[in-house]
Amino acid sequence: MKIFLQLFLSTLCLIHLQAQTPAQFVFITNDPTGVGFNDNTAASTLSAQALGNNLGTTVGELRRNVLEAAGARWSQFLNSQIPILVDVDFEDLGGSSAGGIVLAGASASSYVRNFANAPRPGIYYPLALASSLADADLRPDLSDIDITVNSNAELDGNSGPSWYYGLDGNTPSNLINFSNVIAHELGHGLGFASFANLETGAYAFGDPDIFSTLIYDSEVFLSWESMNDSGRVTSATNDPFVVWFGPYSNTAADGVNDYIASGKQNFTIAGTSYPALKADFSSSISDDGFTGELVLVNDGVNITSDAAEVIINTTELSGKIALVDRGLVRFDLKVSRAQDAGALAVVIANDVEGDAIFSPSGESTDPVPVIFVSENSGINLKALLSTGNPVSVTLFTSLLTVNEGGSATEFQTNIRLHAPATLEPGSSVSHWSEDASPNLLMEPSINSGLNENLDLSPLLMKDIGWNTRDIAIPHLNYELWLNEYGIALTDLNAAATDDLDNDGVSNIVEYFQNLNPLQASISSLSLDNNTLSLRRYLLPNDLEHTYETSTNLSEWEVISLTESINFIDEQTQKVSSLISTDDKKRFYRYSVEISE
Repeated sequence: MKIFLQLFLSTLCLIHLQAQTPAQFVFITNDPTGVGFNDNTAASTLSAQALGNNLGTTVGELRRNVLEAAGARWSQFLNSQIPILVDVDFEDLGGSSAGGIVLAGASASSYVRNFANAPRPGIYYPLALASSLADADLRPDLSDIDITVNSNAELDGNSGPSWYYGLDGNTPSNLINFSNVIAHELGHGLGFASFANLETGAYAFGDPDIFSTLIYDSEVFLSWESMNDSGRVTSATNDPFVVWFGPYSNTAADGVNDYIASGKQNFTIAGTSYPALKADFSSSISDDGFTGELVLVNDGVNITSDAAEVIINTTELSGKIALVDRGLVRFDLKVSRAQDAGALAVVIANDVEGDAIFSPSGESTDPVPVIFVSENSGINLKALLSTGNPVSVTLFTSLLTVNEGGSATEFQTNIRLHAPATLEPGSSVSHWSEDASPNLLMEPSINSGLNENLDLSPLLMKDIGWNTRDIAIPHLNYELWLNEYGIALTDLNAAATDDLDNDGVSNIVEYFQNLNPLQASISSLSLDNNTLSLRRYLLPNDLEHTYETSTNLSEWEVISLTESINFIDEQTQKVSSLISTDDKKRFYRYSVEISE
């Protein structure tokens, strides 16, 4: 018998390597005796449903046990040689049951830049992250994180305590999971927060913080780092266009159960993009967009491109996307004339000078995709058409992508940030969108359905520079896996079939087996006593793999094998499958390929 391990490919991104030491959280309770985390009220006075499996004997001890448990949740994923000191206390933060209430607040105690091993010069990092990257306590006079829990008496109400102190995740519907609240606040202290002043747009320290550099406005196609102060003020309330630009979190957006199903925001990586808005009488436009060749309409009279008269260039328009200038004729009439001429979609260009856009209104009994772009965009589109080369466009709900000659466009799903039209200081931008589904830990409110894995939060920490381990999906794809090992920039485009360390094992085999592409390794596939065994990465979610058998090495049949799985470490499996025998000489292979 012979075994064939057949593998295929993909390509691309960056990081500082560090010892794999779980982060240690040290909680410093600042409450006086008898208060908050030092409340000596007997735990037995609370309802049993509030306790879960927490064995604390006083209310203060219950709360301190939750602190340790919440810290342990983050320690599962974060590495740091430097202990993370957290000041915690209870204070009256106000609020009422009727008007809503702030459960807690947190922040990094300080931000630091230009320290040893800083990934980017001139960028501020939260103290805990900066000290971890520098392998030194950069501010021994300070704790790293400050957390304040609301002691407002109305939290308890008239029906018993509002807090659930259990550590088993089985939160009763009428209680609030205290562990989730603390884990959420730790997330802010670790770096899930912008330190820009959202009312003025100015950076708190004059230069950007690392979180703010990864905020992107997909309506104006600018990162916050590229904007001026007034641009950031406008962007902070520009939902749904304010998105996160971190590679790990965003790759997970599609790879993990569609975390942001109700709010995906596509924008281009290649090609030219124009801000646009969909007409209210347009047909729906899918996430993949509507693609076709653009053609300027001609009605033969005066301004020939405004469809004020019946369109005459029907031959060129048939089956294409019509470009129409705004004018005195109703929007829906323009679209109707373009449809009658054979157009399958319509782009309307404004005639008001500049970049102004809005969502056109009208009626249609037979709608096609219709979007509206600025006058400047219309001028640019007509200039492209004037070259005589075909212009391929893709219409999205909120933007237009243009490629000369019909070249392919790549796009990426990005996760929306919380940017409601009315600014919410302390909340806007520094949370995931509240539309996220399923619920995420770092939304503005604590919701049901959260889990010990902290969903996308560890991946955002990875985006801003934390050294992480054991995230359920730490690599997400081949390109990001390469970056885990600090591959030189010249090698970032290494094909999966390449062998970076010349050990006879291709990159993709090492990726599949969770091995280092720069260290000599041996493929683990083996057959012994009719048992096929291999080592593989826990969740290679961009890989498709199948077992196959053949009797002649030219025709292969996919087969189903029962796998027995043991863990080599927390993210690598040893998989064994029993091979059934028959009277034929058989060959087996485990086929692996990167899915498109």
